[in-house]
Amino acid sequence: MPPSHKLFLTEVGALTAANAVDGYTTLRDSNWGYAEESFALGKRPGGARYIGVEGTIEAVTLFGAWELERSRHKPLRLGGHYLMFLETSAHLGGAIHNFRAVNGPLH
Repeated sequence: MPPSHKLFLTEVGALTAANAVDGYTTLRDSNWGYAEESFALGKRPGGARYIGVEGTIEAVTLFGAWELERSRHKPLRLGGHYLMFLETSAHLGGAIHNFRAVNGPLH
């Protein structure tokens, strides 16, 4: 397996882990009575909605990044890595926000 494919698989793992942590904190906060700030998820998403929406976004991102990864042109391959980086950092930012902004249940 080429080194770039190993990097790609590492990025897939990082993106999936960041998405899972963001999902956990989002659902936890939603159950505690806090409203989500995402138009795609709604104010109080459940687990099925989170998995449906964010899972679809992740799958599309992974598909696009994989197609770019297979390119013979380095700028296109870098674009795929950049897509993965953007989504991973967005999920990490969301999880950090959820951890810092919420001190416990509202009631």
